[in-house]
Amino acid sequence: MSAESRRQRRELRRLNKKERKEAFEKIKTILEGIPNLDLQEKLPYKERFNKFWPLLKASLELAILMKYTGEKFDLSAQKLIVIGDSMYGKELTDEKALDFLHQLTSYWETIEIILEILKVVASDKLDEVIDKVIEIGEWIFE
Repeated sequence: MSAESRRQRRELRRLNKKERKEAFEKIKTILEGIPNLDLQEKLPYKERFNKFWPLLKASLELAILMKYTGEKFDLSAQKLIVIGDSMYGKELTDEKALDFLHQLTSYWETIEIILEILKVVASDKLDEVIDKVIEIGEWIFE
């Protein structure tokens, strides 16, 4: 491998790290914007979707960036992001929101595994954020 190739790979790793950090910061910002979250509350599915779609979307985007997922997951997640964006903020029925959240359920399992992996390498402050995202995800998909 030439010096130029090593330099290019190092630069690509640096850019990927920056993207992952920005995606994680986006998740932290979204969590800070959710005041007084009561996870015991039973919200209708359409309210769950509209309240937490930005967090779910950011989690999907982070999972895609982490490179632990394969191309099949990444393509499906990108399609779900497009569908979710088209539904977000619009008048939904509980049935439509439930159907969409049901589609996300299998992807959430992969996202949760990735978040658990992140906890191994993250600082204690970030562990709290990751735990909160996992807790919200479990509540949404119960």
